[in-house]
Amino acid sequence: AIWNAAQPPDWMKDNPFWRAGETLALSMSPYEFNPLNHNPLKRVLKAAVDFGAVQATDIKLFVAATAVRQARARIFTASEINADVLMASACLPHLFQAVEIEGEPYWDGGYLTNPPLWPLTGEDTPDDVLLVTLNPMTREETPRSAADIMDRLNEIVFNAPLVAELRAIAIAGEMIGQGQIDVGGQGPYRHVRMHAIEADRWLSDLSLRTKFNTEWSFLNDLKTRGRAAADEWLDSCLGAVGRHASVDMQARFG
Repeated sequence: AIWNAAQPPDWMKDNPFWRAGETLALSMSPYEFNPLNHNPLKRVLKAAVDFGAVQATDIKLFVAATAVRQARARIFTASEINADVLMASACLPHLFQAVEIEGEPYWDGGYLTNPPLWPLTGEDTPDDVLLVTLNPMTREETPRSAADIMDRLNEIVFNAPLVAELRAIAIAGEMIGQGQIDVGGQGPYRHVRMHAIEADRWLSDLSLRTKFNTEWSFLNDLKTRGRAAADEWLDSCLGAVGRHASVDMQARFG
């Protein structure tokens, strides 16, 4: 915390200890540098979250993870969610050992679905979907250093499943509008009004390394940015809810 406050914003990427950590993560697996699989996050989750209440809720909650051996996404529903499921959904394989659930090892769900939108497009879900993105879609500059290239590659990889799902929704919406798909009867296709609070304006000045920043003032800054983004969306787009999409899906993803 002291160093973060005293140094310029990009001090971490020039820090030899950070570069040594990057090299270690690329040259050794978590099974080698953390053979005992020590991860304090699981203990924190169990202490902070009432999983009994989560599993008993009537609210529809979905958490995604990537099945490593099957190379497929698994969507956990509220009744299945526990500390292991959350650990699996955030398991970056170059940093953490895979989380085993029911005999299957899992990695971060973002590799195949980030976040999963298809559970939100069923017949028993609302017609309006609000997407809150955490990774910028666009960047002003072309990355040139090895670290910046890796940062941008990570953003693109994690955004790719989301873009694919949004594009599918856009194509389905266009086909419905042209009468190529009949939504009058029972079926998997229907109009979905998409809305979004996008990260581009609010988080594009932050690099991938800031995901490791746990300094309290930085976390409060993220909260402030989030509230400002939400306030702006409420002022400009809330009136569209229940009427029409506030994101032009065809223009963005069609």
